[in-house]
Amino acid sequence: MRPFLYFAAMILAANVSAEVRLAALFTDHTVLQRRVEIPVWGWASPGENVSVEFRAHTARAVADANGRWQVKLPAMEAGAPAEMIVRGTNEVRLRDVVLGEVWLCSGQSNMAFRVEELDEPEEEAAAEYPDIRHFAVGIAVAMEPAESVEGRWMVCSPATVGRFTATGYYFARELQRKLGVPVGLINASVGGTQIESWMSAEALASDPAFAVVAQRWAEALANYPVLAQAVTEARTRWNAVTVAERFELARAGLRPGPMPPGPGNRDTPSSLFNAMIHPLMPYAIRGTLWDQGGANASRYSEYGRLFCAMIEDWRTKWNGGQLPFLFVQAPNFLDPKSSGYDRAGLRLAQAEALKLPATEMAVTVDIGETNNVHPLNKRQVGARLAAIARAKVYGENLIFSGPRFRSAERIDDKAVRVNFETWGEALVSASERFGGFELATAEGNYVAVSARIEGTGVVLTVPEGVQPLRVVYAWGDDPACDLRSASGLPAAPFIAELR
Repeated sequence: MRPFLYFAAMILAANVSAEVRLAALFTDHTVLQRRVEIPVWGWASPGENVSVEFRAHTARAVADANGRWQVKLPAMEAGAPAEMIVRGTNEVRLRDVVLGEVWLCSGQSNMAFRVEELDEPEEEAAAEYPDIRHFAVGIAVAMEPAESVEGRWMVCSPATVGRFTATGYYFARELQRKLGVPVGLINASVGGTQIESWMSAEALASDPAFAVVAQRWAEALANYPVLAQAVTEARTRWNAVTVAERFELARAGLRPGPMPPGPGNRDTPSSLFNAMIHPLMPYAIRGTLWDQGGANASRYSEYGRLFCAMIEDWRTKWNGGQLPFLFVQAPNFLDPKSSGYDRAGLRLAQAEALKLPATEMAVTVDIGETNNVHPLNKRQVGARLAAIARAKVYGENLIFSGPRFRSAERIDDKAVRVNFETWGEALVSASERFGGFELATAEGNYVAVSARIEGTGVVLTVPEGVQPLRVVYAWGDDPACDLRSASGLPAAPFIAELR
């Protein structure tokens, strides 16, 4: 009996493997990127002829020796929902497929943070937006680039919106209202993760300075057997994924803490890129929204180069073009484990990505929470990202940023002037005290100074006996940051040499 069952199972498996199937991103309710060629791919038997029909267009391919096939549909405009039909030895029909704007949402917990965690029942109850759709990439790690992910497209409704990325949802809502076309969000984000996990092996090998990443991980692996032996895991269920959250050092009697890194850990360099980003390529998207950095804050001096290398690598691997990359600068938060300046350093490191083309930064140093690493004002974060996208990606004429530093110069021994790019808006202070500006001296002291607005600049009063070398603004994990544009957008933190 058992041999017969085994033989029957093998026949069934062979039949299943022969059926044409699509990559996981192609399901009912899919959002395809408008106005660009649309790659559609999947698997079938080697040599199998496959056709894809959509909106009176048909594209054909032959599965390669590994069974993979890919076609490209021509660029199309947004319009009514349609059916996609894929034919090989079998037929697959996808219902309610639309064209619109597709954005990848990635990073750590503040991007992973769901609408349901905001405790906004009225917002959820009103979220009947069939033209906003969300694909949650299943959390996974892989040591080599994977070919597939878990997930499906969901249409926004009061029943589903709770599972959407909150930042992405508010971004999509603003964008959909202004553009009048469907907006699709592909959410590939995991809480507590380092940027190294989101970088490909090629990106990490691209700069000799990144050798420290490999060295650090090699040391972690070398220590893992010793640490793991002293660990008792307490596993809990979160988002349907079993996650090791606590451990106890049996002999030392220390308080519970995070599991030590080891094989298969999400801190493994490239593990999240391999499992959650690589399988999405080459799905046509308009751009990327990124919110990550907290897990790297204590090593902020490395972050700028890693971040730029990751952006360039994703672009190369995705389509070879200048894929728009919009990111969230770290919000204010007083981390008890920080030196007091780790997040300040991280913000400047994040801003280094602005030297790359088609990048832009949403400043959020004014809307964080002193005692909450997961600030709840995702509505404003999403709105700021949407304003950036509308201005920088879709060409609208609107203010998308608060004041940005341009130059700093000594007026005389008693005053320093700081000039800003204001995009035609007046400078204002959010409070009467107008805090946030400091002067740094050669001795390493930071001296808080009074400030007043003059046109598109701010004049700082130099205290008697102070010889300033640099101007500092909003320097700290949870700094004073009162400088705004007239529309309320905050000035970006900076450190600058005096001329």
